[in-house]
Amino acid sequence: MNRRQSAANRARMEHMRNTSTDFDNDVVKRIKQGLCQSCGRRTHKIMLGGLKKVPLDNDKVLKGRCLDCHPLRMSTMEQQARGSAVGPASGPG
Repeated sequence: MNRRQSAANRARMEHMRNTSTDFDNDVVKRIKQGLCQSCGRRTHKIMLGGLKKVPLDNDKVLKGRCLDCHPLRMSTMEQQARGSAVGPASGPG
């Protein structure tokens, strides 16, 4: 009984290892193609045969970031609207 269980466990572990490797390969391919890792939306323009990736900006992507899969926090969106990408604005003081 022990040998059967350990053989079954080895088979399950091998299957999980292969499945996660396939998933990792898909994620790497998407990144190299300028796509969102999660949904596959185009986030970057690929130039110079893949040597340069230019982040896209449109209604679904902000500076190469897919807004459906990786939404901005409210404070970050407020900073973007004000034009300040680095922390709160400091006034005269």
